[in-house]
Amino acid sequence: MSFRRFTAHRAAVAGAVVVGLLWLLALLAPWLAPYDPAGFTRMGLVPPGSEHWLGTDAIGRDVFSRLLFGARLSLGVAMLAVLVAVSIGTAVGLVAGFAGGVVDTALMRGVDLLLAFPRLFLALLAIALWGPSIWLLTLVLGLTGWMSTARLVRTQVLSLREQDFVTAGRALGVPTPRLLLRHVLPHCTAPLLVAATLMVGNTILAESALSFLGLGVQVPGASWGAMLNEARGEWRSAWWLATFPGLLITLTVLAHNLVGDGLRDLLDPRLPVGPERSTSP
Repeated sequence: MSFRRFTAHRAAVAGAVVVGLLWLLALLAPWLAPYDPAGFTRMGLVPPGSEHWLGTDAIGRDVFSRLLFGARLSLGVAMLAVLVAVSIGTAVGLVAGFAGGVVDTALMRGVDLLLAFPRLFLALLAIALWGPSIWLLTLVLGLTGWMSTARLVRTQVLSLREQDFVTAGRALGVPTPRLLLRHVLPHCTAPLLVAATLMVGNTILAESALSFLGLGVQVPGASWGAMLNEARGEWRSAWWLATFPGLLITLTVLAHNLVGDGLRDLLDPRLPVGPERSTSP
């Protein structure tokens, strides 16, 4: 029944196919790429053609090969950053929602304070202090993206902590960490999965923005945002340099958002699906 609900969401199925294809291309990049992504050809700047399907950049690097390896960096950085963000946000949300009182107030006011600062501003500040690198970029994106997860988990825990199974666990003397991890956290899995899927797209956008500013992946590494940065001076004379990375960023973010929308329908049976959803008030 649940799988049929997901397949009834045609846009989500299309998004899942695109996401799966992108990950497959990223994993197989070393075997699919016809050229070394950091290597130079003798042709210089060449438009798309039979030898170089998506053309070459100003110094003769094959754009198709760089896009394949850029998928590995962009998707890998996004997934690791989301893992960091979800881990921290889940821990903070569990403690705040279950403890309540002063602990809850202090943690949530801290979350509100961090949300007052734009994410890119915090990332730019950290990179300016310690210098750009892939690992720092991943860590910064994770440390600046956990606040919404914390609020989501806290909301779920607040509705769960007075349930009978929690009251029974307390009465039986179940340790609080065990009660949270084995009995409360599983009930937060569905919204967390949806939020994490949507967060991947937002993180890819943030990584692309930082790389476009020259503060993300550094030469000779290839990410889609870095490729856009390298194409800034060639937009009019070499349209393909910015077009293909930009299309991939857009397609990837859209596909993850569609999958997240479909997962929400899959994990919440109260929501109508398909034609019923479009006609419901």
